[in-house]
Amino acid sequence: MDTLSTFFRLELKQAYYRDGRCRDIGVSVPPDTRQWLTRRNIRFHSGNTNEWYLTGDTSRLGGEKTVLRFDLVCRDPHFFYRAATGAPGTNEVFAVRIATGETCRWQVPEDITGTELREMPGEIGRIYLAVNGEAAERTEASVVFSAAEQAWEYVFIPRNGNAKRSLSLEERNNRLAFTPMKTYEFMGVSGWKCQSETRVVLQESYDYQLRLTEQTPFGQKTLVSRLPHPVPGRFSDAARGCIRDVVYF
Repeated sequence: MDTLSTFFRLELKQAYYRDGRCRDIGVSVPPDTRQWLTRRNIRFHSGNTNEWYLTGDTSRLGGEKTVLRFDLVCRDPHFFYRAATGAPGTNEVFAVRIATGETCRWQVPEDITGTELREMPGEIGRIYLAVNGEAAERTEASVVFSAAEQAWEYVFIPRNGNAKRSLSLEERNNRLAFTPMKTYEFMGVSGWKCQSETRVVLQESYDYQLRLTEQTPFGQKTLVSRLPHPVPGRFSDAARGCIRDVVYF
């Protein structure tokens, strides 16, 4: 009777998301690795959104030693705006290695030292698992993708077309400061532009409370009491190192 056990667990995490689960990356098994697993009736399968496992009867391995490969493939192009991994145009992918019985955690890109040439579209990394058939120790691998850091850029367009006003962007609790407004033309319409004075670690959601105000002869007036937060990849024409939002008011 077969004695099945899960001897390898792979977890992908992403700092951008509140719960830490990586939704943007999948795992692909190359033909050589898949054939090796199939011949030994070892199953590679997914669990939660961001977890994958190897399950089988390790007693059947008979002392075999081999290296299995698993490819990490991007399934959401917005990943490259959210994560600190560099532009998708690069021809290299990161590569990490783990042996049976080990527990390893890699922060990407901080802990990455090895790279290899990309072999298929969307591939961003590879994990090599050195299997010792005589050892059935549980092996744990965790890959954590760091979030990108970008300045927040806002473009404000008045619906009445009057750009001669004194505007400012404020965070209610003074946790994020913005540069003074500058006049700016967006799609043929005059408006204003400003950006945060510091970079922000990108997240799925934020606690910042932003408001747009105007200084009038009668005092300060709130024009927009709660501004939306910029979303990575929504506006590709943002200044370098920035993510943008466009607000009409």
